[in-house]
Order: sequence, then structure tokens, then C-alpha cells
Amino acid sequence: VDLVCISPGANPPVCKIIDYGRFKFQLDKKKKMMKKATQSQALKEIKLSYTIESHDLNVRIRAAEKFLQQGNKVKAVVQFRGREMQHTAIGAQLLDRLSESLADYGSPDGPPKQSGNRMEMYITPKPKK
Repeated sequence: VDLVCISPGANPPVCKIIDYGRFKFQLDKKKKMMKKATQSQALKEIKLSYTIESHDLNVRIRAAEKFLQQGNKVKAVVQFRGREMQHTAIGAQLLDRLSESLADYGSPDGPPKQSGNRMEMYITPKPKK
């Protein structure tokens, strides 16, 4: 049994006579519960090619819908190889089409951005009601 200062900032300070080990255990348990309650967003990546066929695109869209419904952020990437760098406009159109089809589940963080041989777009899930 120890004298534990519960709230040292209060005027006058609040102290209790309790078992210090049990007090620390309860504080740690409360911290774990608070951490568990706040769910963090994971980043899921979907890779596309600018020559993707419609069925394959629909498969990627369904996967992205699933990720957004789970509350995860989606990173859509179109990777260009060699001469494909001439067709970056087609890749931008593809990512715009992807964001339009996912409008019910999330919104894009901005327009597609080109970085090196990759064009990326981030889609954030809509808040749950």
C-alpha cells in the first residue's frame, strides 16, 4: 500500500492510498484501450498499366472499393517503361476514370502527379456515418 499522487496539478494535489503496482497496471490498460480505439489508416497500393483492359480495371476498382470501405487510403500507380513515357496523358485519363468510379467510396487528394516513370494518385476514404 502506497501514497500515490493522482493529480499533482490540482489545487490542492489529490493523493490516494492504493497499491502502486495495481495503479500502474490500470494506467497501462487504459492507454492500450485508447490506442486500440483510434484506428490508423493504412496505405494500400494498386498498380495499373496505361494499356489495362476494361475487365482488369474493374478488378482493380473492386479491390480499391474494398480497401476504402475498410477505411484505408488507396495509392493508385501507373508505371511507364521506356517508350511508354510518351503516353502519360493516357495514364492521367486512366487515373481520372478510376477516381470517378470510386467517387462513392472516397475522394482524390489531388490530381495525378508524375514522379519519374510513375504517375500516382491518392484516394482518401469518405468518413463513416
